[in-house]
Amino acid sequence: MELRGVDLVVTGHNHAYERFAQQDHLGRRSTRGIRSVVAGTGGNRHIAFRGAVAPNSLVRDDGHHGMLRLKLRPDGWTQEFRGVTGVSRDAVAAGCRP
Repeated sequence: MELRGVDLVVTGHNHAYERFAQQDHLGRRSTRGIRSVVAGTGGNRHIAFRGAVAPNSLVRDDGHHGMLRLKLRPDGWTQEFRGVTGVSRDAVAAGCRP
């Protein structure tokens, strides 16, 4: 599947949070690639990550329930994963490609 013009993909999960580096359609790091976030913000018990760390994984959190705050702007976006206690577990901002 080719995703032309996509800057960010957010997928849902019930156990864990993970953020990936920009990557191309083959999964290689790329400065013009797509950013991906797996937003596992709660609703089920914690399950530890198993096996090898996925390629391009930057941040993994399998021990905190929380929420993903995503702000979209015409020129970019910001995201923050906050635990239920209000502590920021991860945050990032990026611009959109023209």
